[in-house]
Amino acid sequence: MKKASCILVSLCVGLTLKAQQPTIQDCLGAIPICTEIYEEKNAPEGSGNYTNEIFGSNDGGLCCMDDERNSIWYTFTVNKDGKFGFLLTPNDPNDDYDWALFDITHASCSDIRRDISLQVSCNAAGGDSCNGLTGADGQTSFANQGGGCSFYPPDVLSGFSAHNDLIPVQKGNTYVLVVSNWTGSTNGYVIDFSPSEDLGIFDNDPPLVAEITTPQDCEVGTFKLEFSENIQLTSIRNDNFVLHGPLQDHQVTVNSFAHSIKGEYSKVFDLHFIPAISEPGTYNLEMLIDGKSDILDLCGNPLQSANEIEFTISETPLSPPPIPGDTLLCEGAMLHLDVTHPKAITYQWSDGSMLPAIDIDQAGIYTVAIENACGAVESEIRVEFANCDSCAIYVPNAFTPNGDGVNDVLRVFSDCELSDFSFSIYNRWGGMIHFSEDQNNCWNGTAQGDTDLSDTYVYLLRYKVQELGAVFYRELAGSFSLIR
Repeated sequence: MKKASCILVSLCVGLTLKAQQPTIQDCLGAIPICTEIYEEKNAPEGSGNYTNEIFGSNDGGLCCMDDERNSIWYTFTVNKDGKFGFLLTPNDPNDDYDWALFDITHASCSDIRRDISLQVSCNAAGGDSCNGLTGADGQTSFANQGGGCSFYPPDVLSGFSAHNDLIPVQKGNTYVLVVSNWTGSTNGYVIDFSPSEDLGIFDNDPPLVAEITTPQDCEVGTFKLEFSENIQLTSIRNDNFVLHGPLQDHQVTVNSFAHSIKGEYSKVFDLHFIPAISEPGTYNLEMLIDGKSDILDLCGNPLQSANEIEFTISETPLSPPPIPGDTLLCEGAMLHLDVTHPKAITYQWSDGSMLPAIDIDQAGIYTVAIENACGAVESEIRVEFANCDSCAIYVPNAFTPNGDGVNDVLRVFSDCELSDFSFSIYNRWGGMIHFSEDQNNCWNGTAQGDTDLSDTYVYLLRYKVQELGAVFYRELAGSFSLIR
């Protein structure tokens, strides 16, 4: 015998959904009702991957069922107003099945546990003469019956009959039906939806675009699209959409919560654009469908047509100012930063400057914020200075190539490893008389076979050196005398 009473508590416990793929034992994997008869030859055990989807009386909730156990979920969208009914016949007449119907037209599966108003009919009667046949077939006038089978009049906690009244339903509304196997047998059942009036729940109507939430000024991240009924996720693709913008076309990525958990269906989708909307102007979302296999409802009816959806964006958020990363400079150098943006209204640097550009000659952390009507965005740079003369370079100011073994060649001396090395020597008329890219290639004082050179010459030295954790490119010029 089931519990006939329980202690009521506040509906304050939320349903925590784990990111697991839903099954037919979960609301998010509900079987679409597209024919009158469904036969479940082997009733499953357990409660699927999303347990405790109803707030049952065992947990202190107001749902007429004790809990969800050994369940299967079904879903349908009504095509016209009327009354919904069904009759469930267990293959073993001693088996006891409970059920509840929820209206999730303006809600989601996760709302069922925390919002009892979504429950429109429920029956958990069982025991005595209440096992076996159950359903909403009009044999009684009751909409909610709890456990037991001898309480009159029944209420959400106490039952009288396994049969409820037919259920008023509204055109366009989406419902889910959970069937819970109290007995726990695997004998299965047959569920017959023919007691329903001519509702069109065996769907022959195409889905429609029901609601559109277009991007707004300064909030251009997401386009929300809602259909009139659930859509098979396998039938809606990224290439069913293209966004035509003022400068270019944007690819579209289609997402929904059901997508993220590998669900079967959803009717609310978020569209994201690649590249993101960044320019003001008029945009048109075009839906590319073939009217046959694109964007199908749960009974396989395709979306037939869709007009282009136009919206205008007047302001878009600014991107963070493009400034370099942390920078190390030689002492005495200056860093010029210019963040001029054609759409920026104000500029604010951390040193108090309100100009678009500044020159930095002191170490520190500098931030800059640029702002338009959508708000401010900020970037930051750390600037440090180093003594770049720590790597000593020495070029003699004279040499005597007389063969005495002392100061016979001109060379570049350094206690650092130099790379990208080049050393050029010029005469007083600007003619190059020596060039080397090898630091160890010395000049012996001859040029083009002339061994009697004696004069003052100019050199230009270029090299790259790594020190103090950074790479520096340097250039050094000077003069020397060749003495014979």
